[in-house]
Order: sequence, then C-alpha cells, then structure tokens
Amino acid sequence: LDVYVSDACLMQMMEVLYEAKDGVKYMVGSQEWEFAYGNDYAALLSALKKNPGMDAPAFSGAFVTSYYESYRSTDVANRGVTLSAVDASKLDTLRQKLEEWAALAMETGNTYALKKARAKVLRFSPVITIGKDIHSSVYGDLADFITLYNAYARAQTPQELELQRIGEDVVNFIRSEAVVANGVTEGFLDLESGANGISIYIPMPNSNVAWASMETGLENKYTDYKFGRESKWAEFTLYLERYAK
Repeated sequence: LDVYVSDACLMQMMEVLYEAKDGVKYMVGSQEWEFAYGNDYAALLSALKKNPGMDAPAFSGAFVTSYYESYRSTDVANRGVTLSAVDASKLDTLRQKLEEWAALAMETGNTYALKKARAKVLRFSPVITIGKDIHSSVYGDLADFITLYNAYARAQTPQELELQRIGEDVVNFIRSEAVVANGVTEGFLDLESGANGISIYIPMPNSNVAWASMETGLENKYTDYKFGRESKWAEFTLYLERYAK
C-alpha cells in the first residue's frame, strides 16, 4: 500500500506503526481519540482533484490537513485533536536510534530525570480505571518524553552530554524525517506543544498497576509484537518500573 489511514482512536503509536511498516509506505492516524464525525473526505478529494498527480507523502499530508482544518474551528477542538502521517521507511532507523538512547539512559542512571519525564510527558485520553486509580494513559508522546528528560537531566559529564545529544537526534529525527505531517489543536491537553506525531508505551507513574499484571488483562504480551521483540523498549520500561517510579 502507498497510504494506510487508521480511522480509529489512539493508533499512531510506535508499536502499531512498527507492526505494519513492511506492508505500507505511509501511515496516517491519531495519537488521540478520533471523533465520530470522522474525516473530511470532501476536502481531501477536492485537494486530490486539484492535484491528481500528488505522490504518497503529499496525499498523506493532504489527509492530515483536511482532518485538522475540519475540526480546528469547532467545539471539538477544545478537547484536543491530533492526526499525523508517518514515513514507514524511517521506522527501523528510529528504532535503532531509540535503542541507543534507552541503553545509555539506563547506563547513566539519572532516575530523577526519568521520573520527572515519566510524570510530565503528554499522555492521551483515559484508558485504564482500576479501583480508585484513574490514569491518563499508558501511552505518551515519544519526542516529548525525551525532550523532558533532557530538560531535567541538566547534563554535565561527558556521558550525560552524549545522552543529551542522542536524545536531541531522536527528537529531530521524529520531527523532520519520520513524521511527514502533523496537525494538532491545543485543547485542554496542550497538544500544540507536546504532540509530535508518534506515541509509545510509557508506564504510568505512581501506579499500583504493575507492568506484568497489566499484561495479564491483555490478549498478548508486549513482546509478542514486532516492536517488543526487535527493540529493547520492553527492557527500558521495566527499568522505569524498577528504578524510576
């Protein structure tokens, strides 16, 4: 496929993107809820009519623009609207860069910065309610998480400065290469400053829902999925649970 569009909620996460990357060139989806009105197909087809020769990245961008513009001036926008287009060919490189960052973050051991980033990262709509605990989500914006880590780390040593450099490289790669279009409205989630187009699993802070116990309520384990198997993100999230609560 040239372009795949998820007309569903909470789909633009690394785990979903990586699972589908070998069968599609560009993937369009939302980090947040998609609203019942759906996509503005009239505006999208109008753009295609004006430029029938547009290529896959341009069509993906037109999809993002038409969706964003259709909600931007409505009451729905106050809740926060996101849609992004991702270049699937960049996801292997993103995984490699992210692995390098996560490995060095664990080696550096700045649990204070990890705790702060984990607590303050932009997360998306409520998905889990257990007992008296109501959490925002187990998925947060990947670039926002690393940006927050760098802000709280206050790097000084050579190793810390190298980790900062790698983190900046990951964030820049997401914003300039992996994500080819990103449309957000600010809403109550302050999406405008924190939604960069790709989410990832980040355990909830101060939670009594353990990583392993959460998996028992799902049909599959995290490592059953391609990203869970081929990356070290599962190892990193376990590190967060153990040392950066």
